[in-house]
Amino acid sequence: MAAVGVGAAALGYEDRRTSGAQIEDEGIELRVSNRISERFGDKVHVDVTSYNRSVLLTGEVGDEKAVLACMEEGLRHGGAFLARRFGLKG
Repeated sequence: MAAVGVGAAALGYEDRRTSGAQIEDEGIELRVSNRISERFGDKVHVDVTSYNRSVLLTGEVGDEKAVLACMEEGLRHGGAFLARRFGLKG
């Protein structure tokens, strides 16, 4: 158990964000990912990355409407929007 704590502390040390910012970013990633999954299921494949409340969305979606809907979720739950990179499925 102690080794896990040491490893986590080492990872936190290398990241320039505060531990609070890291936890907030993880929460943003989970909320946005879950909401996109609930909304589209397996029709899309979107990865969500958050850094200092800026959201990066990458993946594959069916059409431009789905792109906009995913971006909306990123803005709603994340805050600032960093970028998007999507390929169209099909």
